[in-house]
Amino acid sequence: MMKQSYSALGVEWSPVMDQVIDHEIQEADGFIRPKSDYILTKQDFESFFEYPHQEIYGNAYIIASNSVIISAPIHGNLFIFSNAVDFSIVNTQKPISISGSAYIYGTDINLDLYCQDLYVYAKNSLTISSDSCISRDIRGYAPTFNLYGIVKRNVFIETSNISFKNEENKKGTIEGNLSYYNTNSITVPEDLVIGEIFYNEISLNTIPLWQINLYITITRFICSLLFFFI
Repeated sequence: MMKQSYSALGVEWSPVMDQVIDHEIQEADGFIRPKSDYILTKQDFESFFEYPHQEIYGNAYIIASNSVIISAPIHGNLFIFSNAVDFSIVNTQKPISISGSAYIYGTDINLDLYCQDLYVYAKNSLTISSDSCISRDIRGYAPTFNLYGIVKRNVFIETSNISFKNEENKKGTIEGNLSYYNTNSITVPEDLVIGEIFYNEISLNTIPLWQINLYITITRFICSLLFFFI
């Protein structure tokens, strides 16, 4: 029966075809049916959600409507578009390691991490823990910016308030320069910025360089998603 059907389609029968057909389909009750089992296939797909993904190898792209909690190392870049973002140290007892850079958009962002560059847009607040270390630059926006960790190079931030000391009296440090953008200058402790401090006044016609870089980053992120899903 199968030979006749394939011959009618112009497919030449062969021992290989015979093995393939025997592996994939079967005849039951006068009908040709696949040998695959629906229940077993469903179990395979459900196992994806139960697999203990303790580490991520490659880039991570996360879009969420509520909150995102990161508790596993990422061997690549991290892209997050969400509301609240929290890097939990409850389970690991140490900051999350990201071998690449982090690109994060959210409302309230709390970070305990090691990464290269950090590009961030926080609608309300950005907090970087005392155990965190940014090996390159921070570029972003946050009305409230709490820096309790270490930035090895420079910080470019549009903010109305900067805090360098947490409740445990641990202080953050910028080993390069601090360039902040605001309509008014704010008080910055000079002993916590090893480089220079630059105040950039914002007017309605001013587009800070960090915003241009962030727009470029967001565009790259969207293009990556389109390439991945199309």
